Amino acid sequence: MLTNDALPPLLISGPVPGGTATVSVQSAAVPLTASAQFAQTMFANDPASASLPSMPGYTFPFGIVGFRLENVGLGNAVTLRIQYPGNVPASAEYWKHGPQGWHQIPMARINATTIEITLTDGGVGDTDAAQDGTITDPGGLAVLAAPGGAAAIPALSPFALALLAAGLGLLGWRRRS
Repeated sequence: MLTNDALPPLLISGPVPGGTATVSVQSAAVPLTASAQFAQTMFANDPASASLPSMPGYTFPFGIVGFRLENVGLGNAVTLRIQYPGNVPASAEYWKHGPQGWHQIPMARINATTIEITLTDGGVGDTDAAQDGTITDPGGLAVLAAPGGAAAIPALSPFALALLAAGLGLLGWRRRS
């Protein structure tokens, strides 16, 4: 069996809002073999573009990344590094979608634009939950959406303001008389 150091890097890149994201395998609990590979990769702007339900109250500033990482070994845990095209918001959390809906998984912030997540075949972060040597992952960084959005404040036109000022001035002049 080859160690990860002897293998070419396993990575995928694709378009996300704001640029390009790159996902790379950093380490594995049990070294990966030469047959380990990314398959069926997907980069989408939002959950709907990835055929996933929305997550009310959250937005995905860098969209959704999805893939199948095949031939990782039964039950193996793999640490992935994801580099985004911009700074990861301080309040960001990594959310995945699976058979039970959306769920948060732990992430580590490596630097301003990069995070790491650990996914386990048949366990945490593996969408199909089967210990079959394949890890599936549709997920992404999510942040709380702004509450309700901004509301416009009604304002008078310049003409209406001039008319109001003239009316108040006339009212003040009449009171003095």
